[in-house]
Formats: sequence, C-alpha cells, structure tokens
Amino acid sequence: RYILVDEFQDTDPLQAGIIMLLAGRPGSSGVDPEPGRLFLVGDPKQSIYRFRGADVEIYELVKEAVAGAGSILRITQNFRSVRGIIDWVNGAFAGLIRKPDDGRYMPEYEPVHAMRKGEGPAVFSLDLETEATRSGDFRREEGEAVARYIRDLVGSGREVLDPVTREERPVRFGDIAMIYRSTTGIENYEDPLREAGIPYLVEGGKLYYSRQEVRDISNAVWVIEDPFDSAALLAVLRSPIFGFSDEEIFLFSRAGGRLDYLEPRVPEGGGFEHFREAFCLLSRLHTGRNAEGPVSTLRELLARTGYLSTSKIRVHGEQRILNLRKAIQTARVFEEKMLSFRHYARWMRDQDILGAAEGESPAIDEGENAVRMITIHKAKGLQFPVVILVNLVQAMRGPDKFIPGGDGLPAMNVSGRRTSDYAVASIREESMDTAETVRMLYVAATRAGDLLVVPRVPALGRGRPKLYGFLADALADAGRILLRDLPALPSGEGPFTVMPRITPENTAAAQKARTKWAAVFSG
Repeated sequence: RYILVDEFQDTDPLQAGIIMLLAGRPGSSGVDPEPGRLFLVGDPKQSIYRFRGADVEIYELVKEAVAGAGSILRITQNFRSVRGIIDWVNGAFAGLIRKPDDGRYMPEYEPVHAMRKGEGPAVFSLDLETEATRSGDFRREEGEAVARYIRDLVGSGREVLDPVTREERPVRFGDIAMIYRSTTGIENYEDPLREAGIPYLVEGGKLYYSRQEVRDISNAVWVIEDPFDSAALLAVLRSPIFGFSDEEIFLFSRAGGRLDYLEPRVPEGGGFEHFREAFCLLSRLHTGRNAEGPVSTLRELLARTGYLSTSKIRVHGEQRILNLRKAIQTARVFEEKMLSFRHYARWMRDQDILGAAEGESPAIDEGENAVRMITIHKAKGLQFPVVILVNLVQAMRGPDKFIPGGDGLPAMNVSGRRTSDYAVASIREESMDTAETVRMLYVAATRAGDLLVVPRVPALGRGRPKLYGFLADALADAGRILLRDLPALPSGEGPFTVMPRITPENTAAAQKARTKWAAVFSG
C-alpha cells in the first residue's frame, strides 16, 4: 500500500496525523513512516490556509520524519514565468521568507530557477501619483488607473505566451488577472472596468446579497409579508422600485398622509396619487401572496413597477437583470419545496442582515475573453500571462480576541480583560499571521507568466502596516509606469452607459435631510 499526498503544506494537524498513521510501521503510533510507503508533495512557501487549520510547522516536522526514513527531492525549476519575473521574485522574497528563531512557521527561502525563455523587463510598478489620504479614496483611483492600464496594454500589441498553443501572440483581455487578498472595496475595481467597456469575470465573488437591486427585492418581499415594518416600507418607497424622493415622502407626511398600505391615508390633491397606486399594489400583493406563491408575486411586483426595465438601462444593467433573475430562481426553489411566501421573505432578509456570501450570476461565461478578478486563494494553482496585484492598500489584521495560548488553552482579550498569557501569545500570533501574509503575496506574484504589475501605494496616515509595504523595497528596482502617460478612459463607450459618479452629500445637506425626517417622525 502506497500513499501519495499533494499540496501537503495545506494539511492541518489532524489530517497529517491520519496520514502518518496510515503510512506508519506496523504497531507504530507516532511519526514513524515505513520506508518507501509515503510520498509527499508540497511547497511550504505556498502554505496559505491557516484559517482552515493548515499548519506549516506540521509540514516541517513531517518533512524531517520523512527525511529520516527516505529522502528529500527539491524541485526548484519554474516553467511558468519568464526570467524577469523569477529574478524579481527571488530578490523580493529571499529576505521575507526566512526561518524564524522561535519556531518553524516560516521555511527558509530556496531560490527558483526560470526555465522559460524571454528577456526584457517583466515587472512594473504603476505609479498613480495620487494625493489620496484615505484607503477608500485610493481604491477608487487605483481602480480607474488599472482600467486605463488594461485598455492601453491590450491595444499595445505586446506579446505573451498563449497558455494553450504555447506560441507568442498579442495580449488579450482574457490573459489578464487582477488578484487581491479579499473582496473589500472590490466595487472600486469593477466599476471602472464596466465604464471602460472592459469585459471581466469575478471568480469566487461573494457580493450578491450586498448588491442594491437584491437588497431592494429583499426589502420589497419582506414588506409584502409584513406590512407593519415601517422602516422596510420606507426603504422600498425610496428605492428605484417605486422611486419616491425624500422630499415627496416628506411633503406626503406633512400633508397628513399615512405610510400604511393596508389602511392608507392619501391627501387629496398635491400630486399624491402615485402613493395610492403604490399602496394598492402592495396591498394586493400582500393579500394574494400565499395563494400566488413567491414566484408569481415577485414577477408581478417587477412587471407592475417597471423595475426590470429601469434596471436594464441603469449602469451595470446587464448584471442587475441577471441578479434579479437569480432572485426569481431562488423563489422558485422555495415553491418547489412547498415553502410559504413568508419563508422566502424571511430567508432573503436574513441573508442580507447576516451578510451571506453568495456569488452573482456571471454576465460573462468562463470561456470568454475577459479579465479575471480573483482572490489569492482562488488563484492558487492557476497561471495567467499578465497579473496585476490590486488592493494592497489593505491593512494587516490584528490578533483575534481568542488565540492559541502556550498551554494549549486559548489566550483571551475580551472587553479589555486579558488572560496573563495574551500579550506573549499575541506577539507570536502576529508573527505567524505576517509570515502567512508574505506567503500569500508570494503565491500571488508567482501566478504571472509574462508580466507582473503592482500599483504603488502611498503612505496613508497611521494604522496597521499595509500589504504593499512588504513589496515596496523590491519594486524600487522594477520598471515604472506613470499614470499620466496612459490614455484616459473613453467616455460613453462599451456596453454600459457611463453615468456621473455619485459622491456623498456634504454635511450641510445631510443635516438638512436629517432635520426634515425628524419632523416627519415627531408628528
């Protein structure tokens, strides 16, 4: 009996223990594999699943045990990336991936050797020349800069190695991957791509329930189920489903109108008939919701309000329509399971409140020529001719409230109260988290075959270190792309209408609106 385990660097202690028992000598109960029985494949520099229990220290311990019963074969050849990328990666990570003095949670770096032909610059820093002082502002600028760069790159005629034919050809949108650690602020990178008419696909996205059209539907079906939820009713009236403005609702209430669709009071004159129509529709849908079921009720709401049509002509219209259709498909599942409208309404509301992770219906098929937007974890094991590392403005996370202590019990920091070992444990925890962050950046950088681009992140005030800081020194030796040298994004092109960017209202306007609403609810 022989055992082969791939990606061994991502195993947790329990999995490793089971493997060692299966491969152990007869009667053995420890780390004592029988010679020739166990074959492990792994790269500790790519161990990035600590949140799932993966422990690179276990990898190192097992490797030592295997070395005692067999041999270690080191493979350092890289057939994916051109020499320029490999040389930069070696220089950038040799000083970051080093075995620590206090454990085995980081391996010693072993240089990789490029086996692909290809000369010339392959790693570039994209300089936004920004004056942003906040992460949110920088993300918006970075998203537009990356979209400008992609448009320019695809039109430049630069050649890359085709992953299938293995022949050189001009770069396409489908050769490019935007890789990031998490989806925080991802809309800042999606919007410029859409506005520039650049096709893209978010792989492993989890933002479905946070999309405005899905929240609109969630509020609407809940209001149809529960007419007494005044906050949800107000949200639905103000949403694009009915489209009432704050001023219209304020004037309606001041004229004596009552926001209650079961027993409405609509003032005569004053242009308030649209309120009566909205209340009549909601009342009818409420009355027939159980007889008609979730699908028919939702379809009637969309048809009578024209929400499907208005969604289609808005920015990102195609994606909005797909998301609305997905809401209908979800409703159909509830009908097929003989569940009530209330079950569907409550489930939709709970997904929104809990921030459930769910991917959108893709507007582009997997095989189409489109830029890939993908997390580092999803990108692991994949390769792309062009990789752009984005959202490195993201800060390092601090230690959790509950972390492993030295005695096997958790060290805690809750409501300002700490266990005696928390201070020491948190230092080690931060060191281990930093080590994994470096490994994640290594994984991200080594996905690139022909071209690696990293937008430069400026110092943005105080706070925890940014991910970019690990690469800043090495990027000083990379090529430089200046944003001012790139063509501006074309206005009005592509499959979507380019709308003016909506910015938050100023303080005075916000205070004025707050005062008006206070008057409404005070009587």
